[in-house]
Amino acid sequence: MGWSLPYTVYAKLGVFSATRQTFPNAPLLPDNWDERGFDLCSLGMNSSGNKKIVFVDGCLSAKFDDMAMAYGTYSDWSLGYHDQIYIGWRETVFTAPPGSPLDWILFSTNGVKLFWERMGLGDDVWQALYYTDSHGSFGIKRTLWGLNGSMNLGEPYHESDDIIWVYGEGIHNKLEP
Repeated sequence: MGWSLPYTVYAKLGVFSATRQTFPNAPLLPDNWDERGFDLCSLGMNSSGNKKIVFVDGCLSAKFDDMAMAYGTYSDWSLGYHDQIYIGWRETVFTAPPGSPLDWILFSTNGVKLFWERMGLGDDVWQALYYTDSHGSFGIKRTLWGLNGSMNLGEPYHESDDIIWVYGEGIHNKLEP
C-alpha cells in the first residue's frame, strides 16, 4: 500500500458557450479564457438536432440564451422540427445534498428530483414542470417558480419571476424508452 496526500489539486477550468476558438470574431474574454477555457461550440452541438432535452442544473445556466444556443436549441435542424428544449436556472440557486440538515431549506435538489421522477414516469417536459408547481411543497414552488410560487411558462423573460427557465419549443418532449 502506498501513501497519498489527503487532497487532490485541481486546475480551474472555465466552460463557455462560445469563445474565439470557434468564433474568431466573438468578444474577447478576460484573463486569457479564450485560449484556456473549454468552448462548448467546439463539440459541434450548436448545429445538431440530436439532443431533445438539455437540463443544465447549474447556477445562472439560463440567465441568457447563449448556453441554449451552444447545445443546439436554435440550430437549423431544430427549426424544421421545433422539438428541442433547454432548461436551466436564471439565478444562483443554493443546494444541499439529500439528508443534509439544510436540505429542507434549500429545495432546489428536491424540485429537480421531482421533475426527473415525473419524466421517468412518462410525463412530458410541460407535465413534469407543472407537477412541481401543482404537487411540490411550498419550498419547491418558491425555489423553482419564484416569489409567487407559480409556474409562469410563456410569460416574457423580463415579466416572469420563475427561477427555472425554459428555452426552445420542445415542451412536450418525453424521455425515450
